[in-house]
Amino acid sequence: MPRDLYSPDRMEALAFLQLDYAEAAMDAVFAIYRHGALSRDAIRARADAMRKADEIAAFLDLPHWND
Repeated sequence: MPRDLYSPDRMEALAFLQLDYAEAAMDAVFAIYRHGALSRDAIRARADAMRKADEIAAFLDLPHWND
């Protein structure tokens, strides 16, 4: 992990990434609730949430979730 992980700029950027992920995850939950787990909207929303999670992992220099 980078040494400057806890610098104010990195922490602010991480907070925005986490908020973006939380919003995408809630969109996925609502899409599943409204349309069912196998609907096109729900699948698209879950994929978007996983992309957001991957962005956070890349930002923190963590391995990909599926590795």
